[in-house]
Formats: sequence, structure tokens, C-alpha cells
Amino acid sequence: MQMISFDVVSLFTNVPTTEALSIVRTRLKSDDTLPERTTIPTDDIMELLTFYVTSTAFQLGDDYYQQTEGMAMGSPLSPVIAYIYMENFEELALQTAPLKPSLWLRYVDDTFVLWDHREDITPFLDHLNSLRLSIQFTMETEVDNKLPFLDVQVEKSEEAFRTSVYRKPTATDRYLNFKSHHPDTVKKGIVRCLQTRATNICGDEAAKKMEMSRLTSTFRRNGYPTSFMKHKPKEASQQQPRNKPITTVSLPYNRGLSEKLRRICGTYNIRTVFRSTTTLRKSLTKVIPLTTKEQTKNCIYDIPCSCGRS
Repeated sequence: MQMISFDVVSLFTNVPTTEALSIVRTRLKSDDTLPERTTIPTDDIMELLTFYVTSTAFQLGDDYYQQTEGMAMGSPLSPVIAYIYMENFEELALQTAPLKPSLWLRYVDDTFVLWDHREDITPFLDHLNSLRLSIQFTMETEVDNKLPFLDVQVEKSEEAFRTSVYRKPTATDRYLNFKSHHPDTVKKGIVRCLQTRATNICGDEAAKKMEMSRLTSTFRRNGYPTSFMKHKPKEASQQQPRNKPITTVSLPYNRGLSEKLRRICGTYNIRTVFRSTTTLRKSLTKVIPLTTKEQTKNCIYDIPCSCGRS
């Protein structure tokens, strides 16, 4: 038995738009529970959906472009449509394959496969890549009975499979530094997220202990005190239900002041979230060309005079 992983090359931008919309329409018409969730007719839903996915336009410099195929990156609908399309694609692929894998597990565009045939798996890869010109798969095979799949390292033995956390060779274990100007809730969330990931992925206590030890060393190098690393995930039954906030306010973060504002808002059942005013996106993303002074509109001109006044 051999472990294999398949990955679709640039899935979102390569989803065949017309075929994907046809699959969505078929799914909606065959869903008997749809009238219980919405009164909008299927034809109207599809008209809105078609307009949404076929009218993507963007600007780069002085030029405007329209995306004619695939789903737009960053659109909230793109993952949903891509996932529906891949469900249909894998049904077709497995039904028409001469030899099928004994296990096929897919997460969006990443697939974990167990191949227990004596024949080579390359013809199966060729079969996948022959179904649709735009949907092309890459393949990775196990090495020394180990195969990374997403952030899970799967290790095979004669008795069972063993799972642990996988890190790419380029991983630096550098996370948000504790001295960074961010709320403590953000820093606690990073610790909680990575510890919960270790608990969910590691298949035995030895792997979990090793991962927790690595996380402790990692957070110390990033300046975190020991108190931030003593997190114990709450059971679902232990979590207290919260009242739905009456509204949410978004404020720039200012250490000391923001925490006080959150406590005050909390007494009135107002949810408070903090945002950064300076981000990498604002600093690096400049798709719209800068307007020259001669082309600037809706402003007040300041013309200096040789006397020193304006």
C-alpha cells in the first residue's frame, strides 16, 4: 500500500465557469429543502450568481481587466463554488477510472490517497489530468513511509498510521513577537491556536508531548512569558453561552486605552474589535497609479509667492 497526495494547480482561477454554474443550478433544482431556506426562485439565484462570477474587473496601473474564466481570488463565493465543482469532478474521476484508490480523502483541492494496486499510479494521474484541460493535478508520493498532507505528517507502519504536525523546510517558527503593539487577546489566540492544532493532529501522547515542547521553545524565542503558554482547551460543555452583542465597534488599537474602552463597551453588551491603521497591504499594495499634481481634482491650490506668502 502506497500513500499519495494530489494537488490541483491554481484551482480557483482554473475552475470552468460555465460548467461550475451548470452544476450549481442542478444542485439547487434537486434540493427539496431549498424552499425552506429561501423564497427566491432558483432562476433568480442563478441570474444573480452568474452576474457575480462573470463580472469580475480589476485595475492594475492605468489598465482595466475583466476576468473571463475561473473564480476570483478573495471572493467569498469562490471557495463555495470551487468546492461544489470539485465534488462533481471527483465523482466523475472515480467512476471512470479503470483502477481506483482504496482511499480518497479530499480537502478542497488537496487529496490524500491510498494506492494498493501492483500497477503504477501514473496512469491514474494521467486519467485525472485528461478529464478537464484547466484542472491539472500534481502528485507527491511517500518517502521513507512518510507523507505530508496539509499540515499533517502521516507516517505508515505495518500496524497503523501515525500523525504529527508537519512544517515545511522553510518554516522559521517566527510568530508575532510578544512586544508587538497588539492586544493580548491576539497573542493568547496565537498560542491557543497552535496548541489546539497539536492536540487535534498528534495521534499519540509521544507526538503531542514533542510538539508541545517545541511550541514552548518557539514562544520563548518570540518573547512570550510562561503564563501565556499555560493554556488548557475548554470542553464544549464547559463553555458558557454568551449573549449576542447589540452591535460591534471597530477601533484603532492603542495599548492601555483600548482595553479600558473594551471593558466599558462590554458593560453595555457592545462587542469591540481592534484594527491596525498601518498594515503590509496598505504599505505594499499600490495597484492604482498615483495622480500627478496637474491632474488632481477637488482640492485647494496653494501657490507660493516670491514675497514668502501664498
